Amino acid sequence: MPSIRRVLPHILSLPRLPISALHSCAMDFISIGAPVENSRPPDRKDLASHPIVVLLCGVSLSALLGTLVIPYVSGRISDQKLLQEERAKEAVQIIEEINLVDHHLQSMQSTYEDFATNTRGSKKEIWAAQKQLRGTLTDEERVFNDHAWYWYQTLDIRSVLLKLPDKNRRKLQSLLGQYHKNLEDSTKALEPVRKALLSKGYKSDDRDTWLLLKASQHHLLELGQSRDDMAGQLALLFFQP
Repeated sequence: MPSIRRVLPHILSLPRLPISALHSCAMDFISIGAPVENSRPPDRKDLASHPIVVLLCGVSLSALLGTLVIPYVSGRISDQKLLQEERAKEAVQIIEEINLVDHHLQSMQSTYEDFATNTRGSKKEIWAAQKQLRGTLTDEERVFNDHAWYWYQTLDIRSVLLKLPDKNRRKLQSLLGQYHKNLEDSTKALEPVRKALLSKGYKSDDRDTWLLLKASQHHLLELGQSRDDMAGQLALLFFQP
C-alpha cells in the first residue's frame, strides 16, 4: 500500500477548481439527496406530473378497479344472467303446464268417444259400463282439477320474485283472468256429453249423443287454440326486458 508521503505530492499537483464550481457541485449534490431549506416549494402542476405521483395514481386506480368496480360490474352481470335464466325456465314451465291441461281435457273427450263407440248390449251391460265410466271420469276429473286450477295460482307471486316490470305483471294478471275463464268454458263444454252418457235412458245408437260429442270436440279445439295463444303470450312476458 503506497504511503501518504508518496501520494500527497501528486494530489497537490492537481489543478484547482474555482470556488464557484465547487459550490455548484455541492448544491447539485444536496438537491439530489435531500430537500434544502428555504428552497422554492414545488408547483402543483409539476407535482401532479411527477412520474412517481403518476405511478402511485395508476396503482391506486388499478387497486380500486380490482377490488371494487370490476367485482361489482361482474356481480351485476352474473345476477342479470341468472335472473334471465330463471325467467326462461318459468316461460318453458308455463308452456308445459298449459300443454298438460290440454292433454287432460283431450283425455276426457277421448274417454267419452270410446264409451259411445264401444258400449253395446243389454241395459244391464250398459249400466255396468256406465258405472265403470263414472269411476274413470272421477279419476280423470280429479287429476285435471288438481292441476288445471292450481298451477297458475302462484304465477303472479313468481313474477314479482323474478322482477318482471309492472307493465308485464299487469298483462300477466289480465291473461290469467282469461285463462281462468277458458277453463270454465272447457269444463262446461264437456258437461252435456257427460250427462248424456251417464243418463239412465242412454242408448248406444242415439244420434243426439254423437251430435253432442262433435259439438264438444269442436268447442274444445277452439278453446285449446285460445289457451295455446295465452301460453305464448304468458311465456313472452318472461323474456321481455
